[in-house]
Amino acid sequence: MRKGLLAALLLLSACQVLEGSGYRVTEVQFLFPEATERWTYFYGEPRVVELDGRPLRLEAPQGENLWAFPGALWVEGSPVLRATYPSRPPVAEAVRGVSGSLLQVRAQAPLLATWLYDGVGWVRLTGSLREGEERTLVQPANYQTPRLFPLTEEESAVVLREVLARRGGKPVVVFELREPPCPLSA
Repeated sequence: MRKGLLAALLLLSACQVLEGSGYRVTEVQFLFPEATERWTYFYGEPRVVELDGRPLRLEAPQGENLWAFPGALWVEGSPVLRATYPSRPPVAEAVRGVSGSLLQVRAQAPLLATWLYDGVGWVRLTGSLREGEERTLVQPANYQTPRLFPLTEEESAVVLREVLARRGGKPVVVFELREPPCPLSA
């Protein structure tokens, strides 16, 4: 029986409050097949902060931008601080059976959820999966927009718009990781 591997994207979204700093940071890591990207958003009052040994100017939003999160400060004139790293081996996969109706999801790392965009809309394939767990299922028929933890609805929409733009609206699976596979270094 021949199976087809679905295009996959691994995603981690995280949020942290830096004690005593007066600002909050939200970070999204995209583990694309070609590269890993870290998008960092800052919230709070405009100021200069130090990150990875370099000063960053955080300022009030400067208009509309596709990548802006509502309420986030801009970083050095950009709505997001983006960094690119080498790609990482996949830590989950989704395979569609030859008939097209069955899907198998395999997790090599703990997942919060697995989402499929089938060209029409988003469906939730799985909830939480443990490392090493597999699930075989029929594609659900009920479409729903993912809310990526701990992002807001609006922040999730920005991230999902980027995912779909990179795939050209073609089917894609998003694995929402519980934790990053390993820390990124700048």
